[in-house]
Amino acid sequence: MKTTPKLILGFVGAAVVGAGVALGVLAATGQFDEPAPPPSPTPVATPTPKVVTVEGTRQARLTERDRQRKKDLDQYRTALVLYEEDFGKFPPAEASSRNIMRNNNTPFVYLKNYLTTFFPDPLPDRSYYYASDEQHFAICADLEGRPGTRYQVGPSIGEETAGSAQDCKPID
Repeated sequence: MKTTPKLILGFVGAAVVGAGVALGVLAATGQFDEPAPPPSPTPVATPTPKVVTVEGTRQARLTERDRQRKKDLDQYRTALVLYEEDFGKFPPAEASSRNIMRNNNTPFVYLKNYLTTFFPDPLPDRSYYYASDEQHFAICADLEGRPGTRYQVGPSIGEETAGSAQDCKPID
């Protein structure tokens, strides 16, 4: 029975010596001196706030109105081409009808059978202008987003060009 306690003591003694060696190794390498820092949290992306400025809002509004003008003029062009297919010519541009639409007053009566509604300029103090020699036509609108520039459509084109809508001339 005397051998059992020696065996246990020998085993315990070896474990203590092994632990001491392990601690010595950790201390020698500097890994035991200070605890490791906790892992840093994963950064969370925060959305960048969008800054809305008065100028940005104003610019967006006039860009949208210019987009609407171009859409309106393209609708008028379609109606005029249909009119020309039926009558062999484009409606005349009488002095009173150069101003297609202003303040919901439409002297441009030739297209009433081709459009379900007439499209005024998005601003009540502006107009769309029509010019025709009955073989060619143009409808023009001044663009707000590009001062001194008008958008004009003819039988087959829509383009931005320098000048005022009031100077609208028929396009070949």
